Amino acid sequence: MKKILTMVILILFCFSLTSCEVIALLKYSITGDIIDPAEGFSDGEEKGTFIYNDNKYILVREINGECEIYVTEEHILLGYTSNFPIFPNCAYYTSKEENPSFIMGGASYAATFVYLREDLYNSGIVYSLNDSSFEFEFASAFVKTDSINYDICIRGNKYAKAETVDFYVKNIPEIVASKQIYLFDNIWYCVEPDVTYRLSDEFVSKLTETRE
Repeated sequence: MKKILTMVILILFCFSLTSCEVIALLKYSITGDIIDPAEGFSDGEEKGTFIYNDNKYILVREINGECEIYVTEEHILLGYTSNFPIFPNCAYYTSKEENPSFIMGGASYAATFVYLREDLYNSGIVYSLNDSSFEFEFASAFVKTDSINYDICIRGNKYAKAETVDFYVKNIPEIVASKQIYLFDNIWYCVEPDVTYRLSDEFVSKLTETRE
């Protein structure tokens, strides 16, 4: 009887600890707070921003989820955010510089999106096409359009051809992005679930040159 009572007390104690841990982690999924933030790292006042060492960093939405930057020993962990009460699902890293040019987020081994330092963001982001000297601003190469949509073009397999285009942020070659493009009625598009872009004639011409 004594042994059974001891077992029951031990189980209740363990359950109590587990419950406290789950509640603590659940708090992050509800509030969106950063888990274990590094010194000087916090959410910004606006959505899609962070503050680090008194610098503001802004999410580059046009390449959100389409970057591929591998985490190395040259990077430091700034913190996590989570939408699940047990496992943090997003890690934030940056370089060891005092005022790094960007913060990157994603899995623990690679980032898929970036937050650019405010001064760099506001000066206008210029990209360079891989294997080319061609430089462009995103809005001049990827022009928003409503002429086709994701369901018709992609899910309906109506496109004639699909390719991947790679480019990087000028002067910050670590920030590499890849976008899937589709040929539809002899026009190249970048078709995403929530937005469609038509590739400009100049961009298509330069892209063709790099692949000849």
